Amino acid sequence: MIGKILVRAPTALKAIVVNESKKMGISLNALILSILWAWAKKHETESEKK
Repeated sequence: MIGKILVRAPTALKAIVVNESKKMGISLNALILSILWAWAKKHETESEKK
């Protein structure tokens, strides 16, 4: 199942992320998903240790 998330970001932050995704040759969505997955995996691992 795919869900949508709307994120309101400052213009400067959006520009940074858009530029980075272009440099990497991936979509903005793909970059944001990879960042979120990395964060989720890190926090999942930390909560398992407790």
